[in-house]
Formats: sequence, structure tokens, C-alpha cells
Amino acid sequence: MISIIFCFAAVIATELFFARFPELFGELGKSAFTLFQVMTLEGWAMEVVRPVMAVYPSSWLFFLAFILASTFTLLNLFIKVIVNAIQQEGGDERCATTADEVGKLRIEIAALRSHIGPMRKPSPCAARRR
Repeated sequence: MISIIFCFAAVIATELFFARFPELFGELGKSAFTLFQVMTLEGWAMEVVRPVMAVYPSSWLFFLAFILASTFTLLNLFIKVIVNAIQQEGGDERCATTADEVGKLRIEIAALRSHIGPMRKPSPCAARRR
């Protein structure tokens, strides 16, 4: 998803800003690198967006949309990886705990059966069969 956003935005940025800013958006690779800088929010305001906005005042729409789409997509990717790791770790512990509890319950049930076994009365169905 992030690759699609980057490719799409790099093509648009190259077409829009190539004429006035060839050092930042001169070719697709330069545009992708500049947009990576914008996405990571490292010096994006002073080095990239403000000079571009001085020439193209409505360019803030492009940069805002790109930042929202790319940053939130990347953030969601990291959160998904972390949540999956935590769920897998927690799931393994829960299975071990459940197995221990099942073993304890079986022992308790066996003890209860041995206690109750001699005190059982014959069922009415068993008496009829005799």
C-alpha cells in the first residue's frame, strides 16, 4: 500500500513541481526521495514545502494529503506488527495456562468420582433389568 502511495505521489509531484524545483523533483527518483523526507517529517517544512508553497500556493493540499496518507499507512503497519506479536506471545501463554488448568481439573474430577463412586445408589433402570 505504501509503495502505491509513493509511486502515485512521486509521479504527481514530478509533473507538478519539476519545472521550478528540478533539484527536488527533477526525476522520479528525486521526487520519491523528497517525498520520503516529507513523509518522515525530517526538515520537510523549511527545505521542501515552504519553497514550493512560495511558488505554488495551493501545493499545501498535495503535501497535506500525502503526509496524511503515507504517515498513517506506515504507522498502521507498525502498529499491526506490534499487535500481532503481542497476540502471538499472549496466545502461547494462554494455551499453556489452559493446559495446566485442564490437567488440574481432570485430577479433581477423578478424585470426586472416587469419592462419590461407592455412595451411588443403583438407578431404577438397573433394578428393572435384574
